[in-house]
Amino acid sequence: MSRSNSTTFRSDEQESYLRLKRDLSWREGFGILFVRCTPVQEKRIIEEIKQDIKDKTVDVLKLDHSIYNLYDLIEEKVNDNPIDILFVSGLEKSLALEDYIKRTLENPKKSYQRDALASLLGHLNWQRERFRDDFNCCLVFTVRKYTLRYLVRRAPDFFDWRSGVIEFPVDRDIDLLNYYTPFKADIDKKKPQDVSKDIVHSSDEYYDLLKKLLLLEYENNGDLQAIHDVVDSNADQFNSSFANILEQWLLKTCTELNPEEKEAIAGIVESLCLDIYKFPGKSANNLEIAITGLKTVLQLRPRETLSQEWAQTLYYIGAVYSNRIVGEKAQNIEEAIACYQQALIVYTFEAFPEKWARTQNNLGLAYLDRIKGEKAENIEDAIACLKKALTVRTFEAVPEKWARTQNNLGLAYRNRIKGEKAENIEKAIACYQQALTVRTFDVFPEDWAMTQYNLGVAYCKRIKGEKAQNIEDAIACYQQALRVYTFEAFPQNWATIKTNMGVAYAKRIKGKKARNIKLAIACIKETMKVYTFDKFPEYCVRLNRLKFRLKFTYIISRIVSKLKKLLGWEKTG
Repeated sequence: MSRSNSTTFRSDEQESYLRLKRDLSWREGFGILFVRCTPVQEKRIIEEIKQDIKDKTVDVLKLDHSIYNLYDLIEEKVNDNPIDILFVSGLEKSLALEDYIKRTLENPKKSYQRDALASLLGHLNWQRERFRDDFNCCLVFTVRKYTLRYLVRRAPDFFDWRSGVIEFPVDRDIDLLNYYTPFKADIDKKKPQDVSKDIVHSSDEYYDLLKKLLLLEYENNGDLQAIHDVVDSNADQFNSSFANILEQWLLKTCTELNPEEKEAIAGIVESLCLDIYKFPGKSANNLEIAITGLKTVLQLRPRETLSQEWAQTLYYIGAVYSNRIVGEKAQNIEEAIACYQQALIVYTFEAFPEKWARTQNNLGLAYLDRIKGEKAENIEDAIACLKKALTVRTFEAVPEKWARTQNNLGLAYRNRIKGEKAENIEKAIACYQQALTVRTFDVFPEDWAMTQYNLGVAYCKRIKGEKAQNIEDAIACYQQALRVYTFEAFPQNWATIKTNMGVAYAKRIKGKKARNIKLAIACIKETMKVYTFDKFPEYCVRLNRLKFRLKFTYIISRIVSKLKKLLGWEKTG
């Protein structure tokens, strides 16, 4: 019996994998399939096919350098032992795109020479009959998006013999980065807004860094850690000078390229910008580099000829603007909204339902953060967008994304101005509880903790139900969230929750008042390990004032308690 691949592939990858599995299971003899996927997906696909199709011999031909004759390599492989399915991995490396990047980095003004590409692709074109006549196996080429485009344009005869193209969804879902919106309002007020000043480096140093990053992005698509290690070790070079070098190099390099070559380079730069954007800590300089790079990529993707790519880049620019540190926050959010709205011109519900829903989700978050315009109306727009997203992001189809949007809708209802407040809070609680049916501690611990925190805030604000029990529920939710958001792992989130827990203890009805106030003071004191005066002076002053008021309340409550005992108004036993 075949083992289930449900735990190996995400829900949105399942359909592509099952299609590939069916095709390979039924196919006999020669065939050519192209599978567009990332290196990470490629590894899982090959492992699963070997496990799931046990009655066929599966092997892999891995290409790791520029080649001229693919036929001979395949012949050598299949002659050694009978093969039913042969995965051909690394075709993009045989196209010598790496050499192209190196040459153009060294001399951006020099026109591109395509000899290295033409040799292999030309060979594939004129030898395609030999592939069919001599190989009694199915050739499965695992490729990247830009490699597929090269084959379509440069080896059309060979490509036309394909049995099919199966595309695995590439996980560049930037709204993953918007998971932690409940903390944004608090943290944005507290964190420093200044950008580190540029340290002087030579242009050669910047070009060397750019070369290293581009080659790493090309060779390790999907490996964030490799990129982030370079970003971390060269942090002083990630500044406006690097952004300018990136922009100039990309524009000069692409001036004389044909469309598919230009798009291949644009795709690599876009991926690099997203990886820099994802670097932990949200450095202001890194976000500026990402915006500069993505805006430059957008110049190379006209809507008339590359509408999907144009919309994709606009979506990513909108995501970065949503989190931008430099500039006026109100204007940054307007830029994000404008980008998402433009992307939706192409990403319609009818043509691209999943991308439409993803963009609606992020547009809803942007409206939720919006400063300009009437706040009440902005929240209504946010609710409308998030509800639209849920028409596609259903529990049955994409449970993880459904839960994410349910959480976001909970935020919108919790802050809603229109409608009855009590009812809005109930809707928020319902959304969070729905999200928690998917976001469990075991499977999605961070998402679970974040939604527990949100639910705690909603219970604190709850009007319906017994007030004492609502506060108990809030405290319980905060305590659950702290199982994941520890001081060591998430200091700022930990401090935010501790602050809210302190306020909840101060309002607590059950238990002895003096003890509750004591617990509240302890929570506030702990948060000051994170919110120090030198980093967060204004917020630190507010916390000290709160701590002083709580101490005063504690002293008064102790005096009142002793008086009651003296007067016999309180039982002592």
